[in-house]
Amino acid sequence: WRGSSIKQLTVKKDKSYRSSNFFRSSIRGIKRSYRIIDLYRDDHLGIPGIVYRIEYDPNRSSFISLLVYKNNICTYVLCPSSVSLGDVFVNYLSVPMFFNVGDCFISKKIPVGSIIHNLEVQCGEGGKYIRSAGSYGMVFKKLNLLNTCIIQLRSGFRKVVSLDCRATLGMVSNQDKWMTFFG
Repeated sequence: WRGSSIKQLTVKKDKSYRSSNFFRSSIRGIKRSYRIIDLYRDDHLGIPGIVYRIEYDPNRSSFISLLVYKNNICTYVLCPSSVSLGDVFVNYLSVPMFFNVGDCFISKKIPVGSIIHNLEVQCGEGGKYIRSAGSYGMVFKKLNLLNTCIIQLRSGFRKVVSLDCRATLGMVSNQDKWMTFFG
Protein backbone atom coordinates (compact mmCIF):
# COMPACT_ATOMS: atom_id res chain seq x y z
CA TRP A 1 0.00 0.00 0.00
CA ARG A 2 1.61 3.22 -1.13
CA GLY A 3 -1.41 5.47 -0.74
CA SER A 4 -1.95 8.13 1.86
CA SER A 5 -1.72 7.26 5.53
CA ILE A 6 -4.33 7.88 8.20
CA LYS A 7 -4.16 11.54 9.24
CA GLN A 8 -4.86 10.90 12.94
CA LEU A 9 -1.78 8.65 13.15
CA THR A 10 0.67 11.03 11.46
CA VAL A 11 2.52 14.20 12.45
CA LYS A 12 4.36 16.71 10.28
CA LYS A 13 8.10 16.16 9.93
CA ASP A 14 10.27 18.72 8.20
CA LYS A 15 13.63 17.60 6.96
CA SER A 16 14.85 20.88 5.57
CA TYR A 17 18.20 22.56 5.32
CA ARG A 18 19.46 25.94 4.19
CA SER A 19 21.86 26.18 1.29
CA SER A 20 23.64 29.29 0.11
CA ASN A 21 24.76 30.04 -3.41
CA PHE A 22 26.89 33.18 -3.34
CA PHE A 23 24.51 35.87 -2.02
CA ARG A 24 21.27 33.94 -2.38
CA SER A 25 20.03 31.43 0.13
CA SER A 26 17.23 28.97 -0.25
CA ILE A 27 15.55 26.41 1.94
CA ARG A 28 15.36 22.94 0.45
CA GLY A 29 14.06 19.70 1.79
CA ILE A 30 11.50 16.95 1.70
CA LYS A 31 8.15 17.26 3.39
CA ARG A 32 7.30 13.92 5.00
CA SER A 33 4.62 12.79 7.37
CA TYR A 34 5.86 10.75 10.32
CA ARG A 35 3.72 7.71 11.17
CA ILE A 36 3.17 7.21 14.90
CA ILE A 37 4.06 3.58 15.67
CA ASP A 38 2.63 1.82 18.72
CA LEU A 39 5.81 0.41 20.26
CA TYR A 40 4.23 -0.12 23.69
CA ARG A 41 1.41 -2.46 22.61
CA ASP A 42 -0.21 -2.31 26.06
CA ASP A 43 -3.32 -0.18 25.43
CA HIS A 44 -5.42 -2.99 23.95
CA LEU A 45 -4.70 -6.01 26.15
CA GLY A 46 -6.72 -9.04 25.09
CA ILE A 47 -8.48 -7.23 22.23
CA PRO A 48 -7.74 -8.81 18.83
CA GLY A 49 -6.53 -6.49 16.08
CA ILE A 50 -6.90 -7.35 12.39
CA VAL A 51 -4.22 -6.38 9.86
CA TYR A 52 -6.09 -3.98 7.59
CA ARG A 53 -3.18 -3.07 5.33
CA ILE A 54 0.62 -3.24 5.08
CA GLU A 55 2.27 0.08 4.25
CA TYR A 56 5.60 1.43 3.13
CA ASP A 57 7.07 3.91 5.61
CA PRO A 58 9.67 6.40 4.30
CA ASN A 59 11.00 6.99 7.81
CA ARG A 60 12.12 3.44 8.57
CA SER A 61 13.59 0.44 6.80
CA SER A 62 10.82 -2.04 7.62
CA PHE A 63 7.19 -2.07 6.57
CA ILE A 64 4.41 -1.13 8.98
CA SER A 65 0.97 -2.64 9.30
CA LEU A 66 -2.27 -0.91 10.19
CA LEU A 67 -4.23 -2.75 12.88
CA VAL A 68 -7.94 -2.20 13.40
CA TYR A 69 -9.06 -3.41 16.82
CA LYS A 70 -12.57 -4.64 17.62
CA ASN A 71 -13.34 -1.37 19.41
CA ASN A 72 -12.64 0.50 16.08
CA ILE A 73 -9.30 2.00 17.17
CA CYS A 74 -6.51 2.02 14.58
CA THR A 75 -2.78 1.82 15.29
CA TYR A 76 0.40 1.30 13.30
CA VAL A 77 2.77 -1.47 14.41
CA LEU A 78 5.99 -2.90 13.00
CA CYS A 79 5.11 -5.54 10.46
CA PRO A 80 6.58 -9.01 11.06
CA SER A 81 7.58 -11.11 8.08
CA SER A 82 5.14 -13.75 6.81
CA VAL A 83 2.12 -11.61 7.74
CA SER A 84 -0.70 -11.07 5.29
CA LEU A 85 -3.90 -9.06 5.23
CA GLY A 86 -6.57 -10.32 7.61
CA ASP A 87 -4.17 -11.83 10.17
CA VAL A 88 -5.05 -11.29 13.81
CA PHE A 89 -2.63 -9.80 16.39
CA VAL A 90 -3.34 -9.93 20.12
CA ASN A 91 -1.52 -8.38 23.10
CA TYR A 92 -1.58 -11.00 25.84
CA LEU A 93 -1.12 -11.04 29.59
CA SER A 94 -1.76 -14.77 29.95
CA VAL A 95 -0.45 -17.73 27.98
CA PRO A 96 -2.63 -18.62 24.95
CA MET A 97 -3.10 -22.06 23.45
CA PHE A 98 -1.30 -21.10 20.22
CA PHE A 99 1.53 -18.66 19.62
CA ASN A 100 1.07 -16.61 16.44
CA VAL A 101 3.52 -14.32 14.68
CA GLY A 102 2.80 -10.70 15.65
CA ASP A 103 1.39 -11.39 19.11
CA CYS A 104 2.92 -9.41 21.96
CA PHE A 105 3.83 -10.99 25.32
CA ILE A 106 5.91 -10.34 28.39
CA SER A 107 9.22 -12.22 28.29
CA LYS A 108 8.11 -14.53 31.09
CA LYS A 109 5.43 -16.08 28.82
CA ILE A 110 7.56 -16.49 25.65
CA PRO A 111 9.07 -20.00 25.24
CA VAL A 112 12.84 -20.44 25.06
CA GLY A 113 14.07 -20.56 21.45
CA SER A 114 11.35 -18.26 20.06
CA ILE A 115 12.18 -15.57 17.49
CA ILE A 116 11.20 -12.07 18.71
CA HIS A 117 11.43 -8.38 17.76
CA ASN A 118 10.48 -4.98 19.26
CA LEU A 119 12.07 -5.73 22.64
CA GLU A 120 11.70 -3.47 25.67
CA VAL A 121 14.83 -2.79 27.72
CA GLN A 122 13.05 -1.25 30.70
CA CYS A 123 9.51 -2.27 31.60
CA GLY A 124 6.89 0.10 30.19
CA GLU A 125 9.26 2.18 28.03
CA GLY A 126 8.26 0.67 24.69
CA GLY A 127 10.35 -1.32 22.25
CA LYS A 128 13.92 -0.08 21.88
CA TYR A 129 15.78 -3.07 20.43
CA ILE A 130 15.32 -5.23 17.32
CA ARG A 131 13.24 -2.85 15.18
CA SER A 132 15.07 -2.49 11.85
CA ALA A 133 14.32 -4.46 8.69
CA GLY A 134 15.16 -8.16 8.86
CA SER A 135 16.37 -8.09 12.45
CA TYR A 136 15.39 -10.60 15.10
CA GLY A 137 16.38 -11.91 18.50
CA MET A 138 16.04 -15.29 20.13
CA VAL A 139 15.05 -16.06 23.71
CA PHE A 140 18.25 -17.79 24.79
CA LYS A 141 17.74 -18.51 28.48
CA LYS A 142 15.48 -17.60 31.39
CA LEU A 143 16.79 -17.09 34.90
CA ASN A 144 13.68 -17.17 37.11
CA LEU A 145 15.57 -16.69 40.39
CA LEU A 146 17.10 -13.43 39.14
CA ASN A 147 13.91 -12.39 37.27
CA THR A 148 15.93 -11.93 34.05
CA CYS A 149 15.92 -13.27 30.53
CA ILE A 150 18.86 -13.51 28.11
CA ILE A 151 18.09 -12.51 24.51
CA GLN A 152 20.56 -13.37 21.75
CA LEU A 153 20.53 -10.76 18.99
CA ARG A 154 21.18 -11.45 15.31
CA SER A 155 24.80 -10.31 15.66
CA GLY A 156 25.44 -12.88 18.40
CA PHE A 157 25.44 -10.25 21.18
CA ARG A 158 23.45 -11.30 24.25
CA LYS A 159 21.26 -8.80 26.07
CA VAL A 160 19.94 -9.29 29.61
CA VAL A 161 16.42 -7.93 30.22
CA SER A 162 13.78 -8.35 32.90
CA LEU A 163 11.15 -11.07 32.62
CA ASP A 164 8.48 -8.34 32.79
CA CYS A 165 9.64 -6.65 29.55
CA ARG A 166 7.44 -7.05 26.48
CA ALA A 167 8.43 -8.42 23.07
CA THR A 168 6.63 -9.34 19.85
CA LEU A 169 6.90 -12.75 18.20
CA GLY A 170 8.44 -13.01 14.73
CA MET A 171 11.13 -11.38 12.60
CA VAL A 172 10.78 -7.83 11.26
CA SER A 173 9.62 -7.60 7.63
CA ASN A 174 11.61 -6.47 4.56
CA GLN A 175 14.60 -8.70 5.30
CA ASP A 176 15.93 -8.18 1.75
CA LYS A 177 16.45 -4.44 2.36
CA TRP A 178 20.25 -4.83 2.39
CA MET A 179 20.17 -6.14 -1.18
CA THR A 180 18.61 -2.92 -2.53
CA PHE A 181 20.95 -1.16 -4.97
CA PHE A 182 20.70 2.60 -5.47
CA GLY A 183 22.67 3.86 -8.41
